[in-house]
Amino acid sequence: MTEKLSQQAVDALIERYAAEEEPRAAKAFERAALRGRGRPTLPGTDDGEASPQVAFRLPPSLNEKLTHVAQEQHTTRSKLARHALEEYLAARS
Repeated sequence: MTEKLSQQAVDALIERYAAEEEPRAAKAFERAALRGRGRPTLPGTDDGEASPQVAFRLPPSLNEKLTHVAQEQHTTRSKLARHALEEYLAARS
């Protein structure tokens, strides 16, 4: 049988749980503030400089190949695309 709590009891429980969690939440907030916002910058960028984002469209077949090769190599699609672009641009230099 479940016991029905009064609104006053529910409020008291919420206050107690919030008081217990507040120190942990404060520490997590401090760690996040020290770490900074967003993803870490990529190698080759200056400290504090954001890595620029580039978006482009792919035909479905190329998108599928990119996903397949990234999974095979246990890497992300972004890392694979950066690597391929770096190699292409280096070959043109």
